Amino acid sequence: MKLMMAQSAYNNIEKEVLAHYPLETGGIHVGRRVYGYLVVPFTIGSGDKPERSPTLFSPDFVTQQEMLDRLYKEYSVNYMGEFHLHPMKLSRLSGIDKLAIHRIMTNPDYNIEEAIFTVVNIEKESVVLHPYYATRDDTDLIEIRYEVIPDDDPLIKYTLGIPKVIKRKEKEEVKPKLEKRILKGKSEKCALIS
Repeated sequence: MKLMMAQSAYNNIEKEVLAHYPLETGGIHVGRRVYGYLVVPFTIGSGDKPERSPTLFSPDFVTQQEMLDRLYKEYSVNYMGEFHLHPMKLSRLSGIDKLAIHRIMTNPDYNIEEAIFTVVNIEKESVVLHPYYATRDDTDLIEIRYEVIPDDDPLIKYTLGIPKVIKRKEKEEVKPKLEKRILKGKSEKCALIS
């Protein structure tokens, strides 16, 4: 199991956490499984009106959902999990993180079978990711390896359907249908806090 993340998706995480450090912040991974890899060509930040503190983060779900809808419509990619900064340098998931993840993985509104939940740290002025993998059937989280790859890498291009050599309608018939993840409009204070 390995996370393959586009350079621009990593850059977006880096921009989000460095802009708000030492406050906790985060966002969501957007992508899909391809050839056994968890491919994340996009990340979406915390949105326009998130709540942040040194120990608490709650995103702007409305803004995130709008961005996710656009990416789903254009590229058939979907919610793949979440990332958040631990300003106190804790590289593992906290008990409260695990509880929030369990709620996400068992909530039928999310309609996901697997996801990545990434703790982000700033170490020696570098942004370091600690991705954890969960499935709906087994919410025991395991830390997985990751690699940041160029945006024009063939795996990223394939995930996004580039080049578009067939018409959009035909492409949708060939690709498996993905269910949209519906983000709740209300902000849960306990979601992914350290």
